[in-house]
Amino acid sequence: MKKKQSKLVTVLIPVKNGERFIGEALSSVLQQTHVNLEILVIDDNSEDETLQIVSSFEDERVTVLLNPGNGLVDALNFGITEAKGDYIARMDADDICKINRIERQVCSLEANPEVGCVTSDAYLIDEAGNKIGSIVNRKATSHSILQYLLFNGPGKPLVHPSAMFRQELLKAIPYREFSYAEDRDLWLRILANSEIRVLNEKLLLYRINSGGVSHQRVDSQLLSSTMTAVNYCLVESEKVDFYEKRCGVFKEISRIVSLELEEVSRGLNVWKKFRSALSKRQLVLAFSIYLKAKVCRIACFTPTSRRLRQKSILDRALLHCRQLEKSKFYFSDHALKKIYRE
Repeated sequence: MKKKQSKLVTVLIPVKNGERFIGEALSSVLQQTHVNLEILVIDDNSEDETLQIVSSFEDERVTVLLNPGNGLVDALNFGITEAKGDYIARMDADDICKINRIERQVCSLEANPEVGCVTSDAYLIDEAGNKIGSIVNRKATSHSILQYLLFNGPGKPLVHPSAMFRQELLKAIPYREFSYAEDRDLWLRILANSEIRVLNEKLLLYRINSGGVSHQRVDSQLLSSTMTAVNYCLVESEKVDFYEKRCGVFKEISRIVSLELEEVSRGLNVWKKFRSALSKRQLVLAFSIYLKAKVCRIACFTPTSRRLRQKSILDRALLHCRQLEKSKFYFSDHALKKIYRE
């Protein structure tokens, strides 16, 4: 009897000037127990020895692609268009896969057809490869992941380079340029159409380095994280993706949130400062949802001792939400009905 062919998995490894770690990362993928792999290394105009190191691997499963665009999102999307696998796995050029990562994730997707993406827990390692911690998501569900993405700032509810997607899902909703938050934007769009599963196994060694986004672009990442949540709420309530279809309005919302992000997060003087600025129905809707998300974050994620000190802030923020609802502008909080209880 002919043995059934295992699923083909495409592993996407975008890289730019990754000579320090690309060899170790690629070796960890080639040693996987699941051997039916297509490994696409997408080089983003490297100026070091990256290409020479990758070319030294004599394995027909490895293909080098040159990014026709510029930057991580272009590299990833080019790789997605070229991918032939039934599943597409993400991998960073400085991380290390445990030997059974691909096998375990394929088994999970095969057993759970309702799941569109599966990630895993991870060890944290430093630049020398020493374990310095871990990322663990115990009992994570699609619902709890959505709560985190909407109500929390930058963080790692999911380990992006540990993700594996169904090919048809990722080709339908590829990455978008969401400065330093393209992964959160992708998670939210996946959750609108499918489910995400987290394997409580540390299948990746996730490298923390001083040149990473989390160390250098905190303010931009916070703004972008907030705007992914706002756009998700707008899509749910208005049935229009403002990022793509109403880009002018989206940029205006982003500008306002950027200017007042710190003050909004405290819930202070919101209505007074924004009454003149929020003259469009869409802006009122977006800002109301954004403010409710911040209120819910204070209520649900603040430790008890701090929550007591912030009671007046919470009350005031709720009052501002009610003022917006009673204003002449139409307001709908359909997007938060499932996850917010006033």
